[in-house]
Amino acid sequence: MDSLGKAQASRRIERIRHALEDAQVKPGWIHYVRNALGMKAKDLARRAGISPQTLTEIEQREGEGRITLTTLKKMATAMDCELVYALIPKKELITLIQEQAQAKASVILRKADTHMTLEDQKVQIDEEERVNRLAKELIEKGDVW
Repeated sequence: MDSLGKAQASRRIERIRHALEDAQVKPGWIHYVRNALGMKAKDLARRAGISPQTLTEIEQREGEGRITLTTLKKMATAMDCELVYALIPKKELITLIQEQAQAKASVILRKADTHMTLEDQKVQIDEEERVNRLAKELIEKGDVW
């Protein structure tokens, strides 16, 4: 992805990140929204074409984090809702990329330094400067992982 694409992705992710505070509800979104709509379990089960017992199991699985996207989509449709799905990096996108590039650069340079030391050819440039320079190159090449 080019720098413009990364910037656009970063902006989109940051907008979504603000919603994370309210993203988790107990016991789960199916139960939460069903109750907010004033919909009985038997009514949602009927609308989804499943038994009330199956709905109870679905709500339980969601609360345990063992539900499929297909099932969530089916329940959302039955409640006339949209299913929203996103992966949000724990840190800002650019920070995550830079940290990974620096970690990879450190590993590469450590290996190179070992070989140079064995050949009695110690590098004179500051280690941090070398890591930062290589990390920048890795980011430009798109080779941080």
